[in-house]
Amino acid sequence: MGIREKAFGPDRPDVAQSLNSLAELYCLQELLRRIGAIARRALSMREKTLVPDHVDFAETLNAIANLCRGQRRYDEAEPLLLRVLAIREKSLGGRS
Repeated sequence: MGIREKAFGPDRPDVAQSLNSLAELYCLQELLRRIGAIARRALSMREKTLVPDHVDFAETLNAIANLCRGQRRYDEAEPLLLRVLAIREKSLGGRS
């Protein structure tokens, strides 16, 4: 990840996307201990560059929620997933 960050600079949406993709990959591989720091770093970048109801922001919240679910921290996952749902519903603009 350092290479992409050096090339594009910190707090860039494309770097955050790469971090998010890496977190999702670790989730699929059940490497839960690696996900937390990466997903939170992506979220921090996205908080600086995106509006809070952007679909990419929801993508990162979903990665963190998946981490919480994987660690059986359902009380933490639920509000994140509800926020993800609200963002995604808003982005559809009434379409289903």
